[in-house]
Amino acid sequence: MATDTAYQTWKGAEAHTGDGRVVSFMANPSRIDDIRYAISKVRGLEYLKTHTVNVEHGWFGQYSRYQLKQHDYAATSAEAADAGYWAIMEVLEVKDPPDGRCGFVLYEKGSDPAACRFSEWQTLNLARQAFKKAVGRNDPQYKGMPGFIRMVPCGLMRPWFYAVGTEDLRGDHALPYGLEDDPVFRLGSQFVVPDSLGAPDVKTCMGCRFMTQQPRDYNGQAKGDPVHYRIVTWHDGTVWNELSDKENAPRPLEDDELWISEAIHQFRRMLSGGQTGFSIELLDGTQFVGKLRPASRTKHSAAGRYYVVIY
Repeated sequence: MATDTAYQTWKGAEAHTGDGRVVSFMANPSRIDDIRYAISKVRGLEYLKTHTVNVEHGWFGQYSRYQLKQHDYAATSAEAADAGYWAIMEVLEVKDPPDGRCGFVLYEKGSDPAACRFSEWQTLNLARQAFKKAVGRNDPQYKGMPGFIRMVPCGLMRPWFYAVGTEDLRGDHALPYGLEDDPVFRLGSQFVVPDSLGAPDVKTCMGCRFMTQQPRDYNGQAKGDPVHYRIVTWHDGTVWNELSDKENAPRPLEDDELWISEAIHQFRRMLSGGQTGFSIELLDGTQFVGKLRPASRTKHSAAGRYYVVIY
C-alpha cells in the first residue's frame, strides 16, 4: 500500500559526525534524535557541494553557513565610524533555520558590545516595520510592537544565524573562534557574578578568551612585560574583563549556594508582579523568606507646640 506523503511534516536540524563535522538535514520531527545518533557514528562524510553566504554590511561582509537574505540595512555615518563609534542594523530572513529556530530577525551590532543584540519576529513584514520605526533612534524599544517575540543580548558572542564552518550552536549563540576552556572558567559552569553595586547574580560561562596587552608609553613604545588576562563571556551576552574589573571577580557557584540562583529567580518574579512573596529552604534547615509589605499609612505628627506661617 502506497503511503501518502503529501502532508508529511519536515523539520530542519543539525548534527555532528564522528569526526566533528556539522551536518544539516531535514526529517520528520519524531525521527530527528535517531538520525542525530546515526550521524554521530559516521566518520569521513564528504560533501558534494558546500554553500556559504556572505552578507554585505557596507564596507565589510559577514559569512554564514545558512541561507540568509538581507531585506533592510542601516549604518552609522562615516564621520561616526572615523571617531571610533559604529553601529549597524539589519533585517534578515533565515531560509533554513535549524531546530525550529525563528527565521525572521532584526540584528543590531556596534562598537559597544553591550548594544549588540537581535530580536525575533513573527513575520518578515512585521520585522521590517519595526526596523523602519527603529532606524535613527537611540536604544529603540521593541516590546509591545506587533509581532515581537523576544530580545536576545549578544555582547561579544556571535548570534547563531552567523555561525560558520563547524562552529557549534549553544542556545542563541555560536561559539566564536578562539573561545577556549579555562581551568576555572569552563564552558557551562555556573558562577556568582557581582554587579556594579556588588549584588550577586548567577550566570553560566560560555567560554573564556585569553588576551595579551603590551603596556606602552606616551610615545607608543613598548614598556615592561606583556600583561595576560581573561575575558569571560556569560550566557546572557555580558562579559567580565579581568584586566579592568578585578574587584568584581566572579567565583564558582558551590553546591550549598544553589539557593542564590533560586532566590534571584523568585525575587525577579516578585518584582514583575508574579507573586508577593517566597521562601527557600537552606541545607542547614534555616529558611530564607522574602515578601512585599504594604506601605504603612502616613503617621500623624507627634503632639506638641508648632509655629506655622500660612500665606
